[in-house]
Amino acid sequence: MKELKKLSVLSFGKVFAVFGFIFALLQMIILKIVNSVDPTFLPTYGISNAGLTFVGMLMSVILATILWFLVGMLVALVYNLAAKYFGGIKYNAEENFPKVKRRKKK
Repeated sequence: MKELKKLSVLSFGKVFAVFGFIFALLQMIILKIVNSVDPTFLPTYGISNAGLTFVGMLMSVILATILWFLVGMLVALVYNLAAKYFGGIKYNAEENFPKVKRRKKK
């Protein structure tokens, strides 16, 4: 059994930023489709149609990506602190690499 003792803060932030970008982009696409089908639907939930312009959507995606990056870094920092005191996550890892017999040098 192996143990995950530490996460790279910057690397974890980058992974979260990619997820944030994808989710925000999907959200903007869905909101744009909903708004094109029924323009009165979104304002009833407090979402302005002005935010669905190209610039508004671009800013939302950029802001979400930055925020997810920062949240990913925070998660990694908290995990590293917790793992230091309580231990890391234990997991089983199967290595399916073929076993190579090494020849002895003469």
